[in-house]
Amino acid sequence: MSPRPTPEELRKAKGQKKKEMEEQEKELQAKRKEHVRLKIRWEQISSEMNGLYIEIDKLYRKAADEQVSTLTVENVNVLIKDTKEIITTDPYIDRIKAFVPAGDNPEYRDVIIILRQLRQGLDRFKTSYLPTSLLGQESLSDLIEELNEPGGEEE
Repeated sequence: MSPRPTPEELRKAKGQKKKEMEEQEKELQAKRKEHVRLKIRWEQISSEMNGLYIEIDKLYRKAADEQVSTLTVENVNVLIKDTKEIITTDPYIDRIKAFVPAGDNPEYRDVIIILRQLRQGLDRFKTSYLPTSLLGQESLSDLIEELNEPGGEEE
């Protein structure tokens, strides 16, 4: 039989347990905030990607071998950069390179392939890395509001 802990030892143990629980809660809150930030960023990129894909697809169907405009190249390059920033572990996304804005612009058929690869990478990221609790009920405005709650940002 082990000796009974003294009242002082019990207080210390309770204090230690409380401290550990507070640290775990802080870690969970930080993880939740990071997931919320990722979800918001994913929503923004995905929305822009889908809109651009639809428009490029229309033009691709009319003139697949025509060059895209410089503005389109710039927009696609921004989407490539933004997608690569949040998706860091996908080998297929890693292989995608931004279009070089010098000389001839790429053709619609090249751009549509890249946009499709980016969309598929975003879909893989959504199913593999975003917590399912963030994929359902909560709207984008709810998530933004959650981040802006008092005490929502770390000091």
